[in-house]
Amino acid sequence: MPPEDAEVQLTDAEKARIVDWLSGEIQVASQVRRSEQGHTSFRRMTRYEYKYALQDLLGIPHDFSRDLPPETASEDGFKNSSELLQMTAVQFEQYRELARKALERATVRGPQPQAVYYGISMRDAAKRINHKYTANIEGTRKRIKEEGLTVEEAFQQQGEKFERNHNGMHYRDLVTGQGIGPSWSYGGAKHAWIPTTTRPEVPPVSPDIVMIPANARYIIDVGDGLPDVGNMRVRIRAARYSAEDT
Repeated sequence: MPPEDAEVQLTDAEKARIVDWLSGEIQVASQVRRSEQGHTSFRRMTRYEYKYALQDLLGIPHDFSRDLPPETASEDGFKNSSELLQMTAVQFEQYRELARKALERATVRGPQPQAVYYGISMRDAAKRINHKYTANIEGTRKRIKEEGLTVEEAFQQQGEKFERNHNGMHYRDLVTGQGIGPSWSYGGAKHAWIPTTTRPEVPPVSPDIVMIPANARYIIDVGDGLPDVGNMRVRIRAARYSAEDT
């Protein structure tokens, strides 16, 4: 400024005067803008901002901020207003303690723990409730396949028949339409499933299913087989059924 090939060049003193003038004008414009539009203040992160920040930094999908108190909404309905997000000494200690817990969860120490697996089929689950039910179903399927009977004919030949029209949650055989209701009690976890140290094979598609209506829950007792700390992965083969399908 001006270009190097210009006929007239500014002296160092003239350049300094221009820089001083521009600096003063920029400061005045900044002050006017702050006075007219307000200003931002230093504030702490909201609970959800802190959660997402730790998840992004550590790569762990865990809610680290669930123990923090909820934010108060401003008059405009916003929860990230700097006027309401000041930080006290107690809050600073809370945030620091949560950060330490997050680092402990993300940091691996000691030998790798042994992985455990559960492979649970609905046939085995129903058999635990009533072994006569599964034996009857297997016998009926065998007669249909080997003797060429219809489902109704094979059903009539059964020594003990099971309910076909269950309304609540129940185990069901899709071949014969029969089913039995679930039965679960804690009993000191004596009926808990036993884990293995080898990954079970994914079973083929089976007509043995469990029907879980809306707002119902299906309980699987794993006892004390799971470690106190770690990640749990669950694979479920599921499908949606309507009233016409059932």
